[in-house]
Amino acid sequence: VSRAGFEISPMVGDTIFQRLLEKPEGMVIAKVDPDQNLAKLRTTGKKINLYIDELKEWMDEIDPQKEKEALRNDLFPFVLVAGRHFPHTANTIMRNPAWNEHKEVCTLLVSRADGEALGVRDGEEAWVSTEASRVRVPVEISDIVPEGVVVIPHGFGLDYQGKSYGVNVNQLTKNTHRDKLTATPLHRYVPCRVERAAEG
Repeated sequence: VSRAGFEISPMVGDTIFQRLLEKPEGMVIAKVDPDQNLAKLRTTGKKINLYIDELKEWMDEIDPQKEKEALRNDLFPFVLVAGRHFPHTANTIMRNPAWNEHKEVCTLLVSRADGEALGVRDGEEAWVSTEASRVRVPVEISDIVPEGVVVIPHGFGLDYQGKSYGVNVNQLTKNTHRDKLTATPLHRYVPCRVERAAEG
C-alpha cells in the first residue's frame, strides 16, 4: 500500500475507499514484488501449512453416513440460508426504503415443489421458526433454491421513520449453533420449519 503511494496511518483504509469512489474506473492500491510475495511467511520452513492440528480430530469424525443421520431433523426439516446477497441489500445499512426503489425484497425464497407441498403461493406469508426465534415473512417462489432449502436476505428488520422494513434474519440463528473451532455462527445452515401463515 505504501509503494502504491498511500501514507500509512490509522485512516489509510478510509483514504483508499475515498479514492476508489473518486476513481470508479479502477486504480492501483498496492504493489508487491512477485518474486518476493512469499518472503513474509513466518513459518519455519517458509511454506504455507495446510495441515491444522486443531482440525485433525474434527476431520477424523467425517463419515458420510453419520453426517446424513446427524443432519436429519424432524422438528426443523428445512435448511435456512440466512443472508442472501443481491443488489437490494447491503448488510445493515438499509434504512430508507427508497434505497431499494420500494420493492418487496425481504422475502423467503421457496422452491416451487416446497411451495406446493406447504400450500403457500407467491406473495403469501409464511412463518419461519428455528430454535432461536420465529418470524413472519412474504414468500417468493423461486427456481434458484433447491427443495428443502429456503433463503432470507440480510440487512432488514430495521426501523425507518417509525416503520420496520422486512425481518432481521440474524434473530433466527441461535448463538450456540456455531462453528466449534472459531465460534462463527452457521448462518448458511440453520435448521428451520416453514408453515403457511393464516390470513388476517
